[in-house]
Amino acid sequence: MGWHSRSCKGVGEAYQRFESTVTSPLVPVGLIKGRPVSFEEGDDEMPLKDPHDQLFQALHGAGLSRSHIRKMLPDWWTDELLDDQAARIELDISLSRMFGLKLSNLLQDRPLVTFELPGGAKYKRSRRIGEGELAQATSIIHSISKMVVACVSTDFVPLPTDPLVVRREVLAKHPKRVSLMAMIDYLWSHGIPTIHVSEMPDGLKKMDGLVLRIDDRPVVVLCKRSTYEAWHLFIVAHELAHCALGHVEGDEVLVDCTLGEESYLMGEADLEEVAADEFSIAALNGDHGVIYTSDVSANASQLANAALSYQRAHGVDAGHIILNYGHHNSAWAVAQAALRQIDKGYAPRKINQFLLDHLDLGWLPESSAEYLLKVTGMDSIYGLGDTAE
Repeated sequence: MGWHSRSCKGVGEAYQRFESTVTSPLVPVGLIKGRPVSFEEGDDEMPLKDPHDQLFQALHGAGLSRSHIRKMLPDWWTDELLDDQAARIELDISLSRMFGLKLSNLLQDRPLVTFELPGGAKYKRSRRIGEGELAQATSIIHSISKMVVACVSTDFVPLPTDPLVVRREVLAKHPKRVSLMAMIDYLWSHGIPTIHVSEMPDGLKKMDGLVLRIDDRPVVVLCKRSTYEAWHLFIVAHELAHCALGHVEGDEVLVDCTLGEESYLMGEADLEEVAADEFSIAALNGDHGVIYTSDVSANASQLANAALSYQRAHGVDAGHIILNYGHHNSAWAVAQAALRQIDKGYAPRKINQFLLDHLDLGWLPESSAEYLLKVTGMDSIYGLGDTAE
């Protein structure tokens, strides 16, 4: 099986700007820019028995179910504590920290759930997602990112603006190939945390990846539900490109809504997405506009073996080669089968293990540290007293 490559132009999609707060009133439907957020079946008839019900119904109307809240709260929390005024205030503070909610609105007699968004958000590759539908997820991730940045002691060092320089520097430390963990290690060496948010409320619209700035430090966040390193490698490289090219300034958030097979190198004309695609392809492959094709129709085993052979010879990640081939040859089924043969790890756990190895959770309140472990899916591995060194 022989590889062929040819040049192509990077592609992207026009984005939308959304700058607002999102409030869910104490009615069966919460409104987001005029769009309803529905309760689960039957919840629209739930009576408001007492102030505690008012709080949780308002939260549920904004997409935060009681079961998810209980899962994210400290293990010692019980609903009986709601009868204590001081404990109720502590609950409101915890909810505000965890989900990015406006505290003063939670503290009202009839609480309102208002997501506090950063100053500017750019939503890209959002062909199937309407304006504002990612507001809750954006606010939650912004809050998580602030917790992470509070635990980082290394200085931020700007990234090179040349993708071939990025590749050369990554390979200087990881000579075998530009892999997912090599790229994440490189980001961390520049003081850029990388997080996989593994636990989000059910029913909320979620993005595949985003990059934002907290206290002038970029943070890369992944949300894609995939175990494969190859998918996360492409997203990380894409978000790294946005950082390197200065696409996120001040307190902006740049959200790549979908980076799945339907949007892998999408054919739209957003200039920032074009530039980020071109940058990431060059950094991953060592040349611009690389496309992998074959002179024969390959099955999964042939594709996997050919990709591994090319990886050994050229330092290009085999999983990335397989995804690139699957896209450009309309062979997603073969590509997914090939990935299953070579990519048997669990990428989100690797990403977050690396995260915790670089954080000092002692800088956070205990409840926030516990929440960070839960939202990254690492609570089963680390106890509160078992922070990474």
